[in-house]
Amino acid sequence: MLISALLLSACAKTADDIGTANVSSSTYDALSCSQMKSRSRMINEDLAKAEDSQNGGAQFENLIMLGALSGVSNALSDTDEDIATLRGEQIAIRQAFKERGCVA
Repeated sequence: MLISALLLSACAKTADDIGTANVSSSTYDALSCSQMKSRSRMINEDLAKAEDSQNGGAQFENLIMLGALSGVSNALSDTDEDIATLRGEQIAIRQAFKERGCVA
């Protein structure tokens, strides 16, 4: 049982374990303040969904590590990149908002 617990803690990655991708605020140069505000809402919604999916996936990976399922964990790795990118976009769009003097 102790070995199973150690394996689970080493392999099951939650959303909190994922870093942030570097995204330039210049990505949003062509957008108006209104468009950036709308895009920011979409990013926040997409990030919340991706984090929920990742956290559910971590629970799923726990089952895999216990031997209940096998060969499925690769499908979950794309969410890591999505979360990192969305977090980077959040930071970049906030920076672009400030640079342009947009009102939140």
